[in-house]
Formats: sequence, C-alpha cells, structure tokens
Amino acid sequence: RLPAGARIAFAYKAANNMYTAVVDNIKVEVIPTCAVPTDLAASNITDATAKLTWTSEAAAFKVQYTADKADWGAELDAATASYAIEGLNPNTLYYARVKAVCATENESEWTEEISFTTECAAVDMLDEDFSESIPECWKTSGTWSIDASSLKYNANAAGEITTVAVNVTKEEAILQFNIQNVYNGSSYRAGRVIVKAPEVEDFSTDFINSKDIATIQ
Repeated sequence: RLPAGARIAFAYKAANNMYTAVVDNIKVEVIPTCAVPTDLAASNITDATAKLTWTSEAAAFKVQYTADKADWGAELDAATASYAIEGLNPNTLYYARVKAVCATENESEWTEEISFTTECAAVDMLDEDFSESIPECWKTSGTWSIDASSLKYNANAAGEITTVAVNVTKEEAILQFNIQNVYNGSSYRAGRVIVKAPEVEDFSTDFINSKDIATIQ
C-alpha cells in the first residue's frame, strides 16, 4: 500500500555496456473493495447448454453471455460461483463474463471475457457423397481432402474422421459405405473401419486392397 501523496521513482544503473532502459504502462489505482472473480471457465458444453464456473469469495454475482459482443444483453443473477446456461444455438461461438456483487452499490469489474463454441446438433439422417467438401461439424485428425467426389486421406500414417452425431437407435440404424484402399507404390496399406454408438457394441473390420462394405446393421 502507498501512503497518501506518495511518489513512485524508477532507478536504473547501467552495467556491461547496457545503457538503455524502457518504462511503459504505469498504473496506480485504488485497491478495489470487491475483487474480480478469477478462473472463469465453461464446461459441460452441448449443442444447447453450457456451465460457467469461477472462483470468488463473494456471495452473489452477475453473469452475461452473448454471441454478439456489441450487445451483451441482460445481467443475470447467480447466488453461487457457477451458472447453467440453457437455450443456446448449436455450433455457435459465445462469449461470457462475470462480476461479483459484494454489497449494494459495491460490485467488482467484469472478468475478462471467455469464449466457447456449442456442439453441433445431432441429425436424423446422414447421407454424404463428398461432392463439395468435408461437411461442417465433422471432426478430423490427419490430412483429409476431397478428391473426385470422394474422401481421401493424403498421408501414410494413422488418421481419423468422425461424423456429426446421428440421432437414431440401434434398431433403426443401418450403415452403408464404400472403401477403396490406396496403393502406395509397393504394397497396399491395410486399414480399419470402426463404428461406435452409445450403448451399442463397437463394430470393426479390417480391409486390405479394395473392399466394398455394403451394409452393417
């Protein structure tokens, strides 16, 4: 703490031919009586919901979230250091911030905003021929591209691609796809297709050379 009327001085002593010093962005301000919350984070993110958590000793808070930082909207009340957000749009970037309410007319500054993106919504049916590009919301690892209206993997290493979730039950699901293994100049590379679904035993099949897999149910 600085006493009233205090002045701040900076001293610099050159040594070993170092004779330049730069001072910038000096700020002196009153210590706030209501501390800004820390560790703001978003978790449990789905296509429509998210949970905000933070750290603070305050007993009340204000929360804001938005997809447009030009319009933060209403200040929402929270009685604990967490807030469940509902009614979000899928596959959308959101921003959030929090401030503490320590007493009437005694609130902290807003935290630095954080951002999070909601998950993509599940689809009722999936029918993709790769005529244009890898669909939005599909997840990939490795070097994938679209080649002659088909999905192509461009590296001699492991790679994965995951579709958007399909909202069907085990009894309703039929999977159809075609695989052509690529010749690398000396031998055909073996590969594996793995199909996973909640509460359903995983299906997997190895393939060598070219192989068409018609229907898996």
